[in-house]
Amino acid sequence: MLGSKQKRAIRQELHEAQGFRCFYCRRSMPDNAATIEHVIPRADGGDDSMGNLVVACQWCNCLRDRMDHEKFRRVVDSLVRGGASLGPVDQLTRMGELKARRKGAAARKRKRAKVS
Repeated sequence: MLGSKQKRAIRQELHEAQGFRCFYCRRSMPDNAATIEHVIPRADGGDDSMGNLVVACQWCNCLRDRMDHEKFRRVVDSLVRGGASLGPVDQLTRMGELKARRKGAAARKRKRAKVS
């Protein structure tokens, strides 16, 4: 397990290597907003090697959840290229809200099925 000083050094190294931008939405972010992200999650067999780590903004890190990193990056790219009136973070926030609504609807449906 890495200590906080080691994590901070890794985060700073990755952040600098990525040009101080989020790996997914490519928005500029200060170092204190950068989060370490596993490209292949540890739960899916990924490791803590530098080749499997990137930095992402907090929104992208949370919204990606367990989505494949390439698919998530394509979604973010399409939002950015689409030139929507909302910024990519706002678009991703809406995407997260829709995802939460779908999860809630699925849970309600399962609950109704158990009652029946």
